[in-house]
Amino acid sequence: MLLMLEEYFRDYPVKLKLAVSMYNNGMALRNGKFYSGDMEISLSEVARANNINRRTVYETIKFIENKPELARLVSEFKPCLDRGEISNLIGNQVIMIFPRRGTFSKTLTSVFGIISKYMCHLEDFSARNCGKDELFMRLIFDRPLPNAVLDQMKGLPYVRKVDVSDPRPESEDVICNQCEVDECPTRTVTILEDSRDVSSPLDRQ
Repeated sequence: MLLMLEEYFRDYPVKLKLAVSMYNNGMALRNGKFYSGDMEISLSEVARANNINRRTVYETIKFIENKPELARLVSEFKPCLDRGEISNLIGNQVIMIFPRRGTFSKTLTSVFGIISKYMCHLEDFSARNCGKDELFMRLIFDRPLPNAVLDQMKGLPYVRKVDVSDPRPESEDVICNQCEVDECPTRTVTILEDSRDVSSPLDRQ
């Protein structure tokens, strides 16, 4: 998607800036108007938020609408909640895995093999395996995984780096410590303990 925008706007860097902002923020363009979901956003606000003038906004609208295939695509942009931004607040663990280029499929298969083997409760998954940007896999688990499971992910031969973002159970930042919901799956899911034996069955033979 970004590659397409870069190609269409390669001679117009300021317009490209606005187009990429539309993509990143899920802001659609329909009939000359900007929308976040069903909420219309004024041209002035779009210009201000992107630090460009209204003329550039008008020119970008015209450029997009003169390319039917581009206009159709941009009209379907929609905002989407990024679970990664709030996961630690509700007690979830976020794991970012960065595979080496050319090894994405192998890494994906290995990672999900580990998840399946130890029955880890995966709540959300997203990934990128295209374009010039860094490749990644983002996994969100209901609770922190045992260190031994993390070590297996980090030890995969195709993985370049693994970043782990853990909630702080005793912190006031964790909303679960203040939430009024009594019957919450997060509170009832069995937690995998670090002391659990997660070595390979082959290792125990």
